[in-house]
Amino acid sequence: MHHENCETGSGIENKYEKLKHAVAEGRKVLFFGTGIREEYTIPGTYCTDFWCYPMFASISESMNRPKPVGTMGLYIQSEHPALAEFVTEEYETPQWWDIITDAKAAILDGTDIEPIVWVIDNFRLKNCMDDKIKNLEERHKK
Repeated sequence: MHHENCETGSGIENKYEKLKHAVAEGRKVLFFGTGIREEYTIPGTYCTDFWCYPMFASISESMNRPKPVGTMGLYIQSEHPALAEFVTEEYETPQWWDIITDAKAAILDGTDIEPIVWVIDNFRLKNCMDDKIKNLEERHKK
């Protein structure tokens, strides 16, 4: 399936096997995925764990409720041509509610895939923050 704004040699796919084939051919692909195994996805959610994931996870477990997903919203390449007709910011805003709620986000660890819309992982970003805080006195001497 092709959209009128897609470049020649690009397309829109919804099956993972077709995505792999298209990427192997060097084509640009907008992927709305189905067929990704459950263990390579996490549930989509609009609400973030804004404060302390381990605390909210343990509270949920103690109340016999599902643990929160543990994500921190979306990073959106809002200037990307694929989003040219979709007004958005670089972060999630209300029009993303229906798109992300009940969606499945693909886990891309270990791949070279660069999505247009990233689900932000709270622990990966937390580690970067910790690194920036360490050794402040020494950092300014360099």
